[in-house]
Amino acid sequence: MLWADWFTVTGVPLTALGVVLTYREAARARTASEAVLEAEREIAIKQTLIVVSRLHRLAEQLDDAVMGRDASWTNRVLTAWRVEAGYLLGLLSLHEGLSTELSKRLSRSAQLAGVASLALVDRSTGGSFPIPAKARQAIQEACQQLATWSGTSAGRVDVAQIERGGAG
Repeated sequence: MLWADWFTVTGVPLTALGVVLTYREAARARTASEAVLEAEREIAIKQTLIVVSRLHRLAEQLDDAVMGRDASWTNRVLTAWRVEAGYLLGLLSLHEGLSTELSKRLSRSAQLAGVASLALVDRSTGGSFPIPAKARQAIQEACQQLATWSGTSAGRVDVAQIERGGAG
């Protein structure tokens, strides 16, 4: 046998080994990529749940501010609601299967919060305190819908963690 024949005989198994190793590395990379996507999805859901919690606190603060007839505090809470609701709408746009009703209610509550805020700023001095009733109602409706959505989303995160054997 010639040296060239030995290279051919050893080259075929080495090529087959190279193909097998390449396939294994590609499968490993695909699995790592899927894990990263799943982690990103869980982080986005948890971040969204934090914003939902802040919106619920703002709704409570709005009620307190209106009951205390404090126009300045009410205006700050309404402005904070608009900012947080807009941020949440951006986060929710990343979620698949999001209810359009939830988006509509959240958007409407932010719009009415802006209208109520302008009414507070533009009110004449010495006049009666304008209670932002429509804004408060829209905010309460959005909070109710968010509570349902966040419960469902939190359940999905916990189930995914349990399936992987992690702590919730």
